[in-house]
Amino acid sequence: MEKKKYEDHLNSRKKEITDQVMKKLIVRRKKLGLTQQDIAERTGMQRPNISRVESGRLTPSLEVLIKLAGSMGLELQIDFKDCVDKPDNLFGVKKTEEEYDEFRKINRNKKL
Repeated sequence: MEKKKYEDHLNSRKKEITDQVMKKLIVRRKKLGLTQQDIAERTGMQRPNISRVESGRLTPSLEVLIKLAGSMGLELQIDFKDCVDKPDNLFGVKKTEEEYDEFRKINRNKKL
């Protein structure tokens, strides 16, 4: 895959994932009736940085995500999903025949 296309794809996925995470944190913060200042005090961060993270102007590190989640009684969990059959599989990874058999067995009765 050409370098530009690869970098564009990674940047797009990074923004998409960051947006999803931030939306969940904002919804949780508001549901708890907390302000950005409340979160800043709980995390030891500055309120302007909370605003920048929530608006997408600042990409949070893993450490910051853990702090933000913890400040609202949440635990950060990361889930990896198999994407080798997706058209945008960046690395051209192929499944083994055994993996395909297992995939077919699990999804036999599902519409794909």
